[in-house]
Amino acid sequence: EPCYVYHPLNAYDDDGRVVMDLVVHPKAFANTEREPSQGEPSMQRWVLDPAAGTCSRTVIDERGQEFPRADERLAGRRHRYGYSVAVPELAGLGGGQGGPGGTLLGYDVVAGTVAEHHFGAGCTPSEFVFVPAAPDAAENEGWLMGYVHDGATDTSSLQILDATDVAAPPVARVELGHRVPQGFHGNWMPEAGA
Repeated sequence: EPCYVYHPLNAYDDDGRVVMDLVVHPKAFANTEREPSQGEPSMQRWVLDPAAGTCSRTVIDERGQEFPRADERLAGRRHRYGYSVAVPELAGLGGGQGGPGGTLLGYDVVAGTVAEHHFGAGCTPSEFVFVPAAPDAAENEGWLMGYVHDGATDTSSLQILDATDVAAPPVARVELGHRVPQGFHGNWMPEAGA
């Protein structure tokens, strides 16, 4: 079935099969190059079996979302946790000036659960990055950090969430007093010059 993928959460080899968790758009650039995505992008798991020549697709979450992330230390290896940004007023991308606001989704793909952190009406989160508590910390032991734009005040804040309890209030919030333009991607560098 034709579709479009901008961003994978992660992928790994599972005994000769490739397992991929990714955000899937039903269409992209179908009407105009100015509207890159049409329809609600969903979080899906694809399992590619090269020996059998098959690809199975399972929807993990139907909500419109984008910018999935996992613990970067596990890139290309089996993961349990992942995170993504849902923004209902966008059908996947952009920034709202009202409405229900954006939500950070925290997935446990082993347990099949999702935790939600709601930022509030008119608030649009950027991509959140996982920061491990220590170099040898367990997966999900650390923080999620990202910018959140408040459409009512046209200002942004840097918010830091406990990755083990995504639904809880932020552990830290830095009000910046001005808008930080929505960016696509962020990265964490554990040391200066790394």
